Amino acid sequence: MAHIWSAANFAILTTITPASGTATSGRFNKNNTLFGVSTSTSMVYFYNSTDFTLLSSINAGLGSGTTKIDFSSGGTNLLICGGNLNTAKVFDLNTGATVSSISFSNAQTCVFAPNNNVAISASSSATLKYFTMAGALIWSQNYNSCQDLCFDGTSTALVMACNNGANKKGFGFDPASQTEYYSYISSGIMRVSQISGDSSYAAYAGDEKVLFIVSKTGTTYTMAQNFPLDSEAYSGDFSSDSNYLLIGTRLGYIYEYAKFCSDCSSGTYQNLTTLSCELCAQYNRACGSCINSTYCTECV
Repeated sequence: MAHIWSAANFAILTTITPASGTATSGRFNKNNTLFGVSTSTSMVYFYNSTDFTLLSSINAGLGSGTTKIDFSSGGTNLLICGGNLNTAKVFDLNTGATVSSISFSNAQTCVFAPNNNVAISASSSATLKYFTMAGALIWSQNYNSCQDLCFDGTSTALVMACNNGANKKGFGFDPASQTEYYSYISSGIMRVSQISGDSSYAAYAGDEKVLFIVSKTGTTYTMAQNFPLDSEAYSGDFSSDSNYLLIGTRLGYIYEYAKFCSDCSSGTYQNLTTLSCELCAQYNRACGSCINSTYCTECV
């Protein structure tokens, strides 16, 4: 099953039980109008993100096993990989037609870049490949068993969480020049690598039970901070405005981190554009406490 949580208070809004197979991954499209859930039978179910009604489904035809999905930047295409038939596919969500079918052995994870190219990593070989949406190979690199891949907002930086025996690392990579600019050596399996859309920070985590925050300026990566976790990190994602980071752990905890620390007094909130403190009552005269200009937490 898949759970949908409220970002405001982390309450469970609904629980999705797919009609076929076990849910193995879920993803919102880029404008948050719908979300997809892929299953162990390579079905993908699409739901309205407002009322959670089932909209449609696709049989991706990847056989059985864990599948992963991602939406293109425009939200009109779906990428899916995994299963046991050594194939990754891109679908047109408007028509349901297959855009491309990419032969790829033991695909473990796959993501769209904002430029709509596709990166796919294998689970059991040193293979990371970069394709056009149509399936043409752009390059291939020797990175083994990358469990997480993430591009920044301009497709100029790719971060990876990869594992090759004792060699467990988080990487920072330039997909245009095919140059590795950063690597962090982990003592445990590396499971999470995320980079903010504005490319200012990257996050790495895994079985060390520690979240590592790395600042990025151009091609220079610098370890900035680390935070302990209750258990192994299994997932992560930056918000679309690059100001927040979520980390999910094996024991079911979700950690939220803010890019800016707020020193604003009661009755005010921090404007993340100007970084100034603004009155909650400025936009709602009855609001005594708020998170931002549209979300009031206490009335006067």
